[in-house]
Amino acid sequence: MPKNAPKNAQKIVQKWPKNLPKNAPKNPKKSSQKWPKNAPPTPPFPFPRPAHSDDVTALITISFPVVRPRPPTVDVFQSCDDSGLVQLLCLIDGFAPAQVGVSWLVNGDIFDDSHAHTEPATPSEAAGTFRKVSRLNVTAAEWRDSTFSCRVTHEATGTEWEEPARSCSAPGSSPISVFILPPSPSDLYITQTPKISCLVTSLPSDQDLSITWSRPSGGGALREPLPLKLTNQYNGTFTALSQLPVTTADWEGGASFACRVGHADLPAPVERTMEKSLPPSVYLIPPPADELSGPRPTLSLTCLVRGFFPENIDVQWQKNHESLGFAQNAENFGASTAPARREKGGAGSFFLYSRLEVEREEWEKGTTFVCTVVHEGLPLRFVQRSLHRNPGN
Repeated sequence: MPKNAPKNAQKIVQKWPKNLPKNAPKNPKKSSQKWPKNAPPTPPFPFPRPAHSDDVTALITISFPVVRPRPPTVDVFQSCDDSGLVQLLCLIDGFAPAQVGVSWLVNGDIFDDSHAHTEPATPSEAAGTFRKVSRLNVTAAEWRDSTFSCRVTHEATGTEWEEPARSCSAPGSSPISVFILPPSPSDLYITQTPKISCLVTSLPSDQDLSITWSRPSGGGALREPLPLKLTNQYNGTFTALSQLPVTTADWEGGASFACRVGHADLPAPVERTMEKSLPPSVYLIPPPADELSGPRPTLSLTCLVRGFFPENIDVQWQKNHESLGFAQNAENFGASTAPARREKGGAGSFFLYSRLEVEREEWEKGTTFVCTVVHEGLPLRFVQRSLHRNPGN
């Protein structure tokens, strides 16, 4: 928690002790919860039972909401042990429709699919979305000498994602990873039950596991977290999931939330902070008048991108639908992009300029130029702006 955080900032703690008393008194700032070991599993879709009698059968029609195409999120996990086999797992989640392509790559080349096992897509937590899992076993020698990645293609959204497998932790360090995830759009704007998730992976046990929620910037009271979920994974480790209900107003207002994870195998607690992503506004500006009236053989187009957070962003230029590459690495194509900088009075948001030099002849004959911006705050993760010379100008 930051040193300058208010002293009375509220925290809520979820613990996993074996001997927690069943009737422990509640504390307004902390709460402890035990996993109900014998609780029956909750079906993902609680469909109603058909009503019937001796001579009448009622047919119940269930309508599913129409869901727009959504791109997948991709994460790769791997086992890190001393055996001669390394297991890789590619988790593809939150996409719609269900058709998605998955392939494994070694050093950038397609790996033999006979070594991989990809399960069919199944419904995910968000209504109308799907998840898919692909597993790959490789030898320890292959793992040491090669780089493996999972490539996912989703034609409905036109996205392709390649996620590399991370190297195992150095000896003596903890394999435990902590991720904090934002509310889904459907939870925010359809069901209006937004939740921030704290995901802890590669837990060797549930010993002394605790997850503490707080608001680093102070603000209103925290709601009670949902019951802590612990899942046994295929490689013998555990995954813990803690979800904190929040209000749409808090999230839209830019409130920040933090989860702090403690465990017997962690040398020190790990804290992750979540703030709302701000989508960029993109403006494509034609060549200035003094350039158009001057003698130079080239003209400059400017793509102004502003108001975004976090600062990680990519800009790509296209000419007549032909990619010129990402502007950050496209100097050979006449593109140059300044580093993202904080806006003045922009509540922590960023802006940048990308500039493309084009041949005057290309501009005058009406060639279309496109600026594509990729950022996590955008609904489809990207937005495009196009520009061409209007006849008579």
